Formats: sequence, structure tokens, C-alpha cells
Amino acid sequence: MRTFKKFNKRNRTLQHSGELSRRFLEKLSQMTGCPEQTVLVELWRNWHVVMGEEIAMLCLPLGHKGDRLEVGCEDSMAMQELQYQSHEIVSRANSFMEKPFFSQVKISLVLDKPPLWSESENEPARDEQWERCAEGIYLKDMDPDSAIARCYRAYCKKS
Repeated sequence: MRTFKKFNKRNRTLQHSGELSRRFLEKLSQMTGCPEQTVLVELWRNWHVVMGEEIAMLCLPLGHKGDRLEVGCEDSMAMQELQYQSHEIVSRANSFMEKPFFSQVKISLVLDKPPLWSESENEPARDEQWERCAEGIYLKDMDPDSAIARCYRAYCKKS
């Protein structure tokens, strides 16, 4: 990938395109009324680091609305676990933002909503993390006549 540079005649220094675009985005976000936008983008990109492995395995950042952080999860059991950890999610996000930006978390099912981070080599791909295929490996340990085993067998046939 090619990096562009701009020569600043006034200061006689070279500025990299990353620094120029960062400054432009900061000015643009201040003009539009959300100066925290650049920090929010960094929060989405560093979601796995900020939330830790335990929470990041369960949820994806979907966005924010006002002071509410919106995250998504893949099933109702993960949703329940995240509900118990909502205070921890808010405190970790606010500590990354370096001020109390979020006051609550809205947890919803992901379905087909895309995450807010760009896939790169240091992050797990969405396919690896979120699309798990049920193979029925636990059926051998279950009572075949139980309701749970019947539901699990039907679920494995669907996926």
C-alpha cells in the first residue's frame, strides 16, 4: 500500500496522509457536533482489547445513540450473560473514552447486522467468530427421549 506525503511549505516538514486525514476528521467531527467521533472509531477498532476476551467473545459493537452503547450478540443466552455484565461494559467503554460518555447498554440480537470494525489480520474474521455450525456432538451424552435432546437434534438439523 502506498503512503502519500504532503510537503508543508510553511513549516518545511513532511506530513503523512494518516496524520492529515486524522486532523481533517477531527475538524469535521467538531463542526458536525460530535467531537468524540474519532475516539469512538478507535473504540470500535479496539473492541477486543478494551472489552477483554470474555466479553468480546459474546458481543459486537453496533453503534451508539446518545449516551447509550448498542451491542449485539448471537443468541439469547449470550444476551442474558451480557445483561449481567452491562455495568462492566459501560465502565470499560467509558475508561477508554476517558470520560463518562455512555450511561447504559442496549443489547440486541445481531442477525445480519455488520460489526463496526474493519476486518484485518489481527482480528478474528466474522465468519470464524460468529458462524458456528451445530454438529450434534453432545447428543451422545443426552437421554434420547428427553425434550432437550429432541430440541437439540432439531436445531442441529436446521443449521
